Amino acid sequence: MKKIFNVIGKIIFYIFLVLVFAWTASLTIAEVAIILPNDKIAPYFALALFDGGSLAWLMAWIGHAKGTPQRAISLVMLVIDLAGVALLSAGRLFMGGQTLTEAPENLGLYVVYGIAIVTICNVIAAYAFHIADPEIIEQIETGILEDTLREEAQEQARANIEAEARELGAILAARATGALKYRLRLPMAEREFNAVEPADLAEIEQVATPQIVPAILAKPKTRKVNPLVMFFAKTARDFRERIKPAAQQIITNESAVTNHLDGLTLKTRPADNSERTANEAPAQEPAQGDPNFTKPQAG
Repeated sequence: MKKIFNVIGKIIFYIFLVLVFAWTASLTIAEVAIILPNDKIAPYFALALFDGGSLAWLMAWIGHAKGTPQRAISLVMLVIDLAGVALLSAGRLFMGGQTLTEAPENLGLYVVYGIAIVTICNVIAAYAFHIADPEIIEQIETGILEDTLREEAQEQARANIEAEARELGAILAARATGALKYRLRLPMAEREFNAVEPADLAEIEQVATPQIVPAILAKPKTRKVNPLVMFFAKTARDFRERIKPAAQQIITNESAVTNHLDGLTLKTRPADNSERTANEAPAQEPAQGDPNFTKPQAG
């Protein structure tokens, strides 16, 4: 019997909770409908904010909240939403048309201000509940520590650079001087050449050397040709093809005639030479024993 009473008690309790929720929900919808008569959707959002909000914060406080911050936020918001539900219910009961008693002074003002305050508190609490998650807090603290280390490293790096500014500036100056001389093809010292990075040299070569685009990649430009010019060019080409055999024949005949004349010249040239030798032979003087010899007389 005890178990049966326990089951029956749970059933009756939950039925009671459902009826109370439905009763307060009807009062909330009716009161917001009076406050915003031209908006047909706002009363249902108010129902989700007040009655639904109190139930949501109760579930968060019981099972979803982790850590003290989330539990505190969910508990505080549970109380605030329940107070808002009570305020709207009271406003509806006092200002819903009853004639048994007068409504408290400025109750309507309190209801309007209460709706605005509870709405703002729910928005802020939703963000705060998410931020109060232990995992989120851990990530935030880790990020703060990383930022602290980065700031400290930046300060130490600044101090090191300031202490070595002259030496590091000399290295950069040598590198810049070497790059400039290499670009202008000027003589470089060994220290300047060693200071220039190979990547910088390759970049300088790429900038200094013009890029040659292959002719095969270049798009041919189309040019319009006059049809009359094409006609005369074709006529001249046909005429040249027609007279080409006759010209070759004339050249062949001329070569044959030239060869024949050269042959005749070679045949007649030896006789002329013999005659020229006989005619041009010098006359020999008679010797002393010759009868025709005449002794020259002395002057």
